[in-house]
Amino acid sequence: MSNRHRRTTLVDVAEAAGVSLATVDRVLNHRPGVSPRTMERVEQSLVRLGYRPDPAAVRLARGIQYQFCFVLPSGTNTFMSLLASQVDRTLMSLAEQQAYGDVLRVDVFDPNVLAGTLRGLIGRYHGVATVALDHPVVREAIDAMVEAGMVVVTLVSDVPNSRRHRYVGIDNSAAGRTVATLMGRFAGHRKGPVGLIAGSLALRDHAERMFGFQQVIASEFPQLRTLPVLEGRDDTERCRQVAKKLLAEQPD
Repeated sequence: MSNRHRRTTLVDVAEAAGVSLATVDRVLNHRPGVSPRTMERVEQSLVRLGYRPDPAAVRLARGIQYQFCFVLPSGTNTFMSLLASQVDRTLMSLAEQQAYGDVLRVDVFDPNVLAGTLRGLIGRYHGVATVALDHPVVREAIDAMVEAGMVVVTLVSDVPNSRRHRYVGIDNSAAGRTVATLMGRFAGHRKGPVGLIAGSLALRDHAERMFGFQQVIASEFPQLRTLPVLEGRDDTERCRQVAKKLLAEQPD
């Protein structure tokens, strides 16, 4: 079996430099007791072999553990359930790297519930990833976590005016425009209203998709008109009832 892609270890460096493993460790950690000539030999071997520290091994040696939490919406949304399952699998694989985590499913449509949940994580985790409502109390909770030294990442739906570190998600306005383009093409020359059901316009990703959708319908498919957006809170039964009422009120 080829070792071409095997990670270079400190043992490899020690052998190449002709020194002990303890000497290599002293050089890497800037400890005394190594002559300048030996230090130079070790450093040259490190560069030549392309040695890169293994973060997991470093954490293990130093007894460092990282704790993460993912705050995701509760309810019946299929995408969010799949996301939660994938996060669970990823966390299992990270355990061997001294990184652990939890997944919390909460009502992210209620700003006070979400903000209270986020504030309750302060001091318990190194980092938090959350699907977040763009609301003042949620922004304040995110800012409080960052102030406490936690890393905060927003998922799927962003809170750009908060102090969050990163956002992971798609261009939601572009997604809305894409759907509108397809809807317009499928409609052909037919005229009439188009119903829109969102989870909640308080979620920035939903609002941005609606904006992109309405923008394209208005500019490229004037024979269609969008109805006021209805909210289903990403709940299957609630969306069913909203859709039934919409069809009853708008039979065309």
